[in-house]
Amino acid sequence: MANVLPFARRVDIASHLVDGCSINATSRLLKIHKQTILDFLVLLGEGCARLHDRLVRDVVTSDVEMDEIWSFVQKKQHRCKPEDPSEWGDNYTFVGLARATRLVISYLTGPRDGTSAFVFAFDLRKRVVTSPGRVHFSSDGFQPYIPAMRAAFG
Repeated sequence: MANVLPFARRVDIASHLVDGCSINATSRLLKIHKQTILDFLVLLGEGCARLHDRLVRDVVTSDVEMDEIWSFVQKKQHRCKPEDPSEWGDNYTFVGLARATRLVISYLTGPRDGTSAFVFAFDLRKRVVTSPGRVHFSSDGFQPYIPAMRAAFG
């Protein structure tokens, strides 16, 4: 049988992290190995992604706000060397949310480029109901959104 944390311990880990405890502090407070917490976080994230993909469909809204959140993997882009893995460096999370309810309709993590904008726009199109009325999309003026939104929504 697989080595699985009891449900109560998983809830404790998630609660501590949501409350702002670091992974090291959560490990120390709950007396759970750091790698166990990291493994649980991967499973939790995958479960949340599946739940979001299943539930957030056919969203009726008239106003969608789009933006990108910058972060980096391992090190900032200007510090990356040619021999570093391609996954390292600047990374962006594209987010589309219903302005009135703050519901995250669609999200995508990747480089801030036209390809990511197209993938994001088409995922957003699958999740938003555009009839009977029009949907207003607003963004920060990221230029690749223009052709991507035209291609996805017409």
